[in-house]
Amino acid sequence: MSIALYNPVSGDGSATQFFSDHVLPLLDKHNKSPALFAPTEHPGHAAELVASFLSAHPDSERVTVIVGSGDGTVHEIVNGVASLSSGKRDIELVLVPLGTANALYASLFPPSSSPQDPTSYRLLALHSFLASSSPRLLALAETSLASTTIYSAVVTSTALHASILHDSEALRKDMPGIERFKVAAHQNITRWYNASVVLRPPKPDGSVQVYDPATKSLIPYGKDAKLQGPFAYFLSTVNVDRLEPLFRITPLFSSIPPPPSTPSLDIAILRPLRDPAVSSAAQDDREIFAQKAGRVLGEAYNNGAHVNLRYAEDRQPVTDGDGEAVVEYFRCGGFEWIPDESDDRAHLLCADGAIFNIPPSGRTTCSAVASTRNGVRFSVYSQHLT
Repeated sequence: MSIALYNPVSGDGSATQFFSDHVLPLLDKHNKSPALFAPTEHPGHAAELVASFLSAHPDSERVTVIVGSGDGTVHEIVNGVASLSSGKRDIELVLVPLGTANALYASLFPPSSSPQDPTSYRLLALHSFLASSSPRLLALAETSLASTTIYSAVVTSTALHASILHDSEALRKDMPGIERFKVAAHQNITRWYNASVVLRPPKPDGSVQVYDPATKSLIPYGKDAKLQGPFAYFLSTVNVDRLEPLFRITPLFSSIPPPPSTPSLDIAILRPLRDPAVSSAAQDDREIFAQKAGRVLGEAYNNGAHVNLRYAEDRQPVTDGDGEAVVEYFRCGGFEWIPDESDDRAHLLCADGAIFNIPPSGRTTCSAVASTRNGVRFSVYSQHLT
């Protein structure tokens, strides 16, 4: 049993036409017309539609949801289903990438170096579904925030990334594309975030691992997995190696994949006081590090080359040499973020683009899990499994 939803205002606003011209005719051709077909009409509507359908069909343990949108609508659906009282269901997602960044889709179907027809590319997951391929199970990042539980299928972040997402919303009307994120990044690049973080090992018997640029491998980090700030960048992902088609911020997810049976988070961190050229939080030092941070994060567009950068003798990031790693890259089962009470910006949390505030004197924990607390598992159609 399947349903099809699309967000008519996501991305460039082409979803209505795209479903009419391409998605629905393909489903009809393969005799897989959805039991429900509807556009979303307001924030949260996708979650309401899926939850209502599941409630009306309590005996359907497996439901396929064809989603024409971006990562935000997927986030809505996951969290809407997680709030249902009845669980133990499998939800299969067929993504039609019509949002702004489409991180999950771009990770499942990495853009090719050769020219691709945009329409054909957007239909790859749908063709996988129509060919009865086996979908890939998704891990979820389960974040506890005061009395609230939030699930992410792509990214959970604080520090610079959360500030960028927070400030980019004010730019959305005039800049509907990804350019607004670059403008917001420029506005926040010199900001540091005072917090500490504790990394947790994957369950049941895993260990926290850190990437070693010298051996280009993940190695055990050791017993002390507490990191002290300030932080410039702190971002964790599940299921993806990128946040935009070419922005591979956590490239090891695809180059050194985690075991499918062990949900885990990949985390990229920049701590400015690790820079040998930075000795204080003075504005001059912030400017020095901001220039490097911009270059480092820019290397994520170079096929994830930022993870191999090391500080050279002249204290500049380079891709060779034997200096300390510029980016701290961890794979773990979860983390606890403890913001300094006086740093309001360190209390911002991003979950798949949605922004939350950690309460004063509060903290947040995030864990990689295989299903929601009510027993719902999600999977997604991909080109990698047949």
